[in-house]
Amino acid sequence: MLIEEIMLPEVITVNDFDLIEDVIAFLARRKVNGAPVVDLEQRPVGYFSSPLFFRQLIESAQKEIAITGILCLLSEKKLKSFLLRKFLNLWSPILIIWRRMKD
Repeated sequence: MLIEEIMLPEVITVNDFDLIEDVIAFLARRKVNGAPVVDLEQRPVGYFSSPLFFRQLIESAQKEIAITGILCLLSEKKLKSFLLRKFLNLWSPILIIWRRMKD
């Protein structure tokens, strides 16, 4: 199998000044999980990956919890609940769009 057989025919990009929420919604609509990031002159400056973003979000939340000492007070169930709420806050608009597209 060749790449050209499964690749997207259009190269999508996001701008380095776009809001993360907007980029995630855009990528969800396009049914991809990442895109090259370009500057104002359309020069590539990086790559945005949704899975990497969510992994970093979780790691950041864990560090914040550990630094403030709350980790000692939270059970595993409460930590999962906290991370799930963060995830749902970001993905709720995307899931609504996805459900509408399915119907």
